[in-house]
Amino acid sequence: MYQLTIDAAQAVTVTSHPDHAAAHRQLMRHVVRADYYLQPVATGPTHSAYDLLALAQGRRRPRRAGRATIDEVAADRVRPEDAPPQPERAPT
Repeated sequence: MYQLTIDAAQAVTVTSHPDHAAAHRQLMRHVVRADYYLQPVATGPTHSAYDLLALAQGRRRPRRAGRATIDEVAADRVRPEDAPPQPERAPT
């Protein structure tokens, strides 16, 4: 299980995902919707951190708008309401 934390625009969002790729896809959807750019701070198989950058009108440099992290977490540390939906299994 992986946990995506997005701390930006005076709000913090935490979501759970079955794998790193799913968490990263969700992060990219957020980045595109909010018109941010990503600057990697640290990347690895169990932890990734990114600064969220926004272009400021009239400024030469982008401003840091927040931070996003993707962390591997033990499945038993994920609250049931935050767990990704599980596919239904056919009766055997």
